[in-house]
Amino acid sequence: TPAERLIQFGYGGGYAGEATAWGFEYPHQAVEFWVNSPAHRRIILNAAATDVGVGFSLDLNALSIWYWTAEFGNQFAAPTAPALRLQEPAADLEAMVTSLVTFSWNWPAPLASGEQFVLYLQTNQGDFPVATVSQPTLGTRYALQLAANDLSSGNARLQVNPGNYSWQLRLESIGGTVTVQSEARPITFTIDPDAPLPTPTPTAVLPTITPTPTATPTAGPPQNTPLPPTVTSPPPLITATPNP
Repeated sequence: TPAERLIQFGYGGGYAGEATAWGFEYPHQAVEFWVNSPAHRRIILNAAATDVGVGFSLDLNALSIWYWTAEFGNQFAAPTAPALRLQEPAADLEAMVTSLVTFSWNWPAPLASGEQFVLYLQTNQGDFPVATVSQPTLGTRYALQLAANDLSSGNARLQVNPGNYSWQLRLESIGGTVTVQSEARPITFTIDPDAPLPTPTPTAVLPTITPTPTATPTAGPPQNTPLPPTVTSPPPLITATPNP
């Protein structure tokens, strides 16, 4: 939107209006078009506008070749607060636990130092942060792809069972302070019928160490006693239970 573009490029005014035209070779032709168009005329004559910026682009390979735009703003009005707008996935999406799901959103303002977007999976056990993003993919659009069977929260793997969940975005600072958050969107994960059955996680068994009988010391070189094998514990596993 015009307001989002003004915010993106650092204009802090509280009003945004835009007039566009294409196919006119000369500027007076574009202005005449705007003046004679009721919708554009209202934008041009709006008393709230105190500033204007005009742009022109020429593209000989484009259909209309000449492109004109006029942006109207008011630097004395209260600044427009940026809005966090979710794009994908749509509410109530159903996806298999093995499918990659695209999460995307629009945020027009540049991020402050240390700020990042955190994606949360909401369950009946609480909210689990599963991904962070600090750079847009293009312009003001942020996006990432995740599969439910490959999620982690902190240092623990998140085992997502099929069922109903919600996801939410939060803009957080380094200390975890939430600046803005989106609405929670429902999402349903289903079983992948073609996926192999999960392999049970092996349980670590501690070896039985038999104490060595005390022997009468004798003269001679010391004997090297082999150390018991090191037991490696499996990584922590958190099971996410669907919302009722």
